[in-house]
Amino acid sequence: MMLHPSHPNIFPLARQRKALLLGINYDDSNSTMIPLRYPQRDAKEMRQLLKETFGFHDEDIIVLIDDEAEVEAGTSLLPTRENIMREVSGFINRGQDNMDYVLFYSGHVNQHCEKNPVKEDWLQAFIIPVNTKSDKYGECFPDSVIYDEFLHKSIIVPLEETKGCHLFAVIDAPYSGTLLNLRHHRCNRIGTVTSAVRHACRCYIVEDLVVPFYKDVLVSTYDDVLTSIYDAFFQKTTPQLPEAETPRPSPFRCNGFCPRVPNSSRKSTVICVSASKSSEVTLEGHNFDTLSSAIIKLLEKNPNASIKDAIYTARGAVKRLHQGALNALGSLGFQIALWNPQLASNYPVDHNTMLMYPETRHQEPGQPDV
Repeated sequence: MMLHPSHPNIFPLARQRKALLLGINYDDSNSTMIPLRYPQRDAKEMRQLLKETFGFHDEDIIVLIDDEAEVEAGTSLLPTRENIMREVSGFINRGQDNMDYVLFYSGHVNQHCEKNPVKEDWLQAFIIPVNTKSDKYGECFPDSVIYDEFLHKSIIVPLEETKGCHLFAVIDAPYSGTLLNLRHHRCNRIGTVTSAVRHACRCYIVEDLVVPFYKDVLVSTYDDVLTSIYDAFFQKTTPQLPEAETPRPSPFRCNGFCPRVPNSSRKSTVICVSASKSSEVTLEGHNFDTLSSAIIKLLEKNPNASIKDAIYTARGAVKRLHQGALNALGSLGFQIALWNPQLASNYPVDHNTMLMYPETRHQEPGQPDV
């Protein structure tokens, strides 16, 4: 059965799938957060996209939005801290290969400096549930938010123990670049002079000259080798975490020259489109345009959209949002810096790879590789 007649090379029904969609407007009178306009809408549109274009069924999709009507109707759960943590904990089917996952979050994200910095940015990001409590200065209480460490441990770590799985995530929030603590992000940047230089060096120096001499090592243990080097360095320069602390990802630093090596072991893939780098604030637009809606429209128009398509779509959406903010607030004297959407992955990826179902592309005999 071909799901999308205009795009017959997608056969997602051969694999199991699962989606977790979170959209929080914070428009309840009891919420201490600044209200947002579009997270609920974007979560609903993502649900519709998955059902109508990618063959998801209602039982495949878990929705958490602060929409009273949907909660009362039983089509959504309230995005409280308890509900989110429970659903995130059970999101990945541990030990099950060849699964397709979609993770969507639109809402508030904040961060603070870590006491024992072992990550590159030294910052600990957290998402803010609808029932988060804060003090009189607006600082969220630590026991009412959900930290990036929990998301990484519950979602990324179990995927590393599987083969052939694919997770596509959209995080439409400020400070979201490292929310899943994925290792690779600089090597996924395109469209700037710096990224062009990095890509040229990676392609013609690292991949063509360096990798062939170490192919056997790089293909099987590329991340492990680099991780061991960084672990050895950081063990000497940063305090050791208490055993009771949640395990954190290795402080691997993506320098943008990471070689794209063949995924011969079919390790599971994680692709995450974020609204900004981990150090940047985002603003919500007034013209119904969001990063989420731009990605949704892209996939509606072209279900075969590639990673490169997503990067350029995200950048275009952010530029429109930034221009709208300048038009609305610039005349009042506000200086608004342009934020930069980011694509992160768990290993260096080919930007021509499909966002959705890269393992299920149907290729006709004699058709060249894409």
